Amino acid sequence: MSETPLNKPNSDYIKTDESMLPSDNLKSQQIEDAHQKAPSNNGSKNNLPSNTAQNVNTPQKPLPVQLPAQQSMQQPIQQNEPSTFNPLKPPVVIFRNVTKIFNPGTAQEYCAIKNISFEIEDIPDVGEFIALVGPSGCGKSTVLNLIQGFQEIGPPTTGEVLVRNKPVTGPGKDRGMIFQKYSSFPHMTVFENVVFGLKINNDTNRFSPSQMREMAMNIIKKVGLDGHQNKYPCQLSGGQQQRVAIARTLVLKPRIILMDEPFSALDEPTRIEMQELITNLWQEVEATVFIVTHSLAEAVYLGDRIFIFTPGPGRLKKIIPIKPDDIGKQRGLSPLDVQECPKFKAFLKETTAEFLKDDRIN
Repeated sequence: MSETPLNKPNSDYIKTDESMLPSDNLKSQQIEDAHQKAPSNNGSKNNLPSNTAQNVNTPQKPLPVQLPAQQSMQQPIQQNEPSTFNPLKPPVVIFRNVTKIFNPGTAQEYCAIKNISFEIEDIPDVGEFIALVGPSGCGKSTVLNLIQGFQEIGPPTTGEVLVRNKPVTGPGKDRGMIFQKYSSFPHMTVFENVVFGLKINNDTNRFSPSQMREMAMNIIKKVGLDGHQNKYPCQLSGGQQQRVAIARTLVLKPRIILMDEPFSALDEPTRIEMQELITNLWQEVEATVFIVTHSLAEAVYLGDRIFIFTPGPGRLKKIIPIKPDDIGKQRGLSPLDVQECPKFKAFLKETTAEFLKDDRIN
């Protein structure tokens, strides 16, 4: 892959019509307005002491983190209790008191997550980006797997996981998954990998071969792989292989995108390119995105909200809302430009302090 300057958007890789996209501030305002309208469920149970009300979960009105650094994040961040919003559209995802225990009743029994509750509203014409952070082994990937409905993970041990008010019973084409490990079929070309999902779902989609080819090539171009469509995965760099995974997911137009440390194996310049790529594509598809990451800087840059988990068994201890202006994020600025600005560094410092607090939930 040719070297690309990091101080400006890479137009060879990002093919979107920015004039058709809503501004970051408009999207942020729509998210905040939706959370303001979502009433709290006062009847929900909460066993936490009153002085930790800021520690758990559902979006009411997000209280923005005040910056610059001399202003503290110690003010309460919204309490997360399941709520209702927009009766015409059910919430995208609901977790209700979800606990997942693996190998119950055996010597290998362990609890991955405990009493997780949150709700993601279906905000009209806006996709929300949720970043999940926490220590290794705190159950972040388990949350994604429960949303996806992988059979080997199974249902929650207690509680329920709903996607659009329906219990998750298995994978669905409305949910797409992008893994940390490269997941393309090694015996298929880039084009064959991308078109594969369209073919196996064509009993309901009813696309003609020419339509499927056009859709596949369109997304291949958008992820910056035009000219590479006839190559096999072994002929691609790590960043290019993740572009294939992104294309395979987005070509099906899922309403929920689940990303499990998708950029962790990439070098830093490529990782920054991928952050810019996924941001632009997400703004276009307007899907709800969950990303698991061990990089707090990545979480702050990408997320509309950050979910911070305790050490295992993982519990959701804090939700931090983020507006573009909180971190100096503006259209036209590269991830590197944003992450070098004073606002971003101040917000990252405050977020890191929250992450390191030993205030695990009993």
